[in-house]
Amino acid sequence: MRVCRRWKDIAVSVCELWSFLNIRCYQVSADRIMVRRGVLRGFTTWFSRAQARPLSMTLCLPRETRGNVKTEELDISAVLPRLWRLELRYRGCGPPISSGTYLPLLKCLTISLGDSELEAVLKHAPLLTELSWSRLSAGDLDFRWFTSSMLTKLELGRGDQKVSATQFISILENFPSLTDLSFCVDLQAFNTRPPLTFPNLQSLTLNYHFLQLRELNHGVPPIPPIRLLDLVTLPHLVRLHCTSPLRQDVLSAFISRSACAVRELECQFYDYDTVHRPFQSDVLESDIWGSLSLCPSVETLDITLESDITFFLEGIDTEKKKYSRAAPLLLPALQHLTITYSGTTACKTRINYSDIIDIVRRRREDTETPALKSLHIMIDESTEWDLYPGDTLAAEFHRLISGGLDFTIGSDKKVVWP
Repeated sequence: MRVCRRWKDIAVSVCELWSFLNIRCYQVSADRIMVRRGVLRGFTTWFSRAQARPLSMTLCLPRETRGNVKTEELDISAVLPRLWRLELRYRGCGPPISSGTYLPLLKCLTISLGDSELEAVLKHAPLLTELSWSRLSAGDLDFRWFTSSMLTKLELGRGDQKVSATQFISILENFPSLTDLSFCVDLQAFNTRPPLTFPNLQSLTLNYHFLQLRELNHGVPPIPPIRLLDLVTLPHLVRLHCTSPLRQDVLSAFISRSACAVRELECQFYDYDTVHRPFQSDVLESDIWGSLSLCPSVETLDITLESDITFFLEGIDTEKKKYSRAAPLLLPALQHLTITYSGTTACKTRINYSDIIDIVRRRREDTETPALKSLHIMIDESTEWDLYPGDTLAAEFHRLISGGLDFTIGSDKKVVWP
């Protein structure tokens, strides 16, 4: 805009540039959201340049609110009918979407609302297909009051609303077009029932933290979230994310029944039942190999391990090993791999980078399997961790990187090498 008049005229005439806007807000009380003075006039001018295009807006709170900021109360009611996407990245208050507000173009919504407010939104947003919802109401949630034949993607905020087995089925029944579902699992109760078929669901994320698994149901082994697969047949599932241990018996029955080809898998392997028995690494390693052998179509794998990394990588090695369980090859379609190394093993055990280099090189050179395109190793350790490759091995990794391998090592969720 400030280069020259010619550039400014071109920018103003391109309405696509003015149909997206992020606004930083300030929360001054439980029910009031403010913005810096002049913002309301500014976004009116901004969106006017979008002409008749549908609009996208993101509202977020900064981490810190600086003092002496002149503010005015936020009001977006005038643009609500023009929004195709609205993302409210804060909880607990406005801007309100009143029960009578018609949202004719809204397709994507991220919001924190109470039950009655969400029910009204679903009724007045006929095109809504993607919803990320953090619940503000207390008490049990009855999904029978929420229904939509248009919704294809539903994400329930982590920790805001735990979904029971009964609610899981209600969601799938009330949103028959759903292709993508993500929620936090309630493990308090589980009743088996004949599996129901939901042909549209393609992506399922079952969230839970292993510490909560270990703390639940003292005296009784916890119910793993993966057991929800006992209740459904999903013939078109291609993406499964489960932030808790897999179970071979559950996974085997589900895949056999559904005949689905899972291409993207996120899973964690740790001994969640150490409350009732000592940690058993051999049992854990057997479970890893057994579970992954059931998923030969996986192309992208994000796996969290408490066992040795090299042991796992031997499963995808093309070289025949003396271990019988290394044949046939695990994950023959694998192209993208992320390994998170956690637990006491990550703190004490040095990674065998030499073996990793050999395995990766063989996997990339093998003509009978797709090339391994990416390998990311993440150390789940918040303290300083410096067990990185030495100079000689670092040079070997750089050769692989220059040959096209996307390779990184990270610690505490940040890439630190190379």
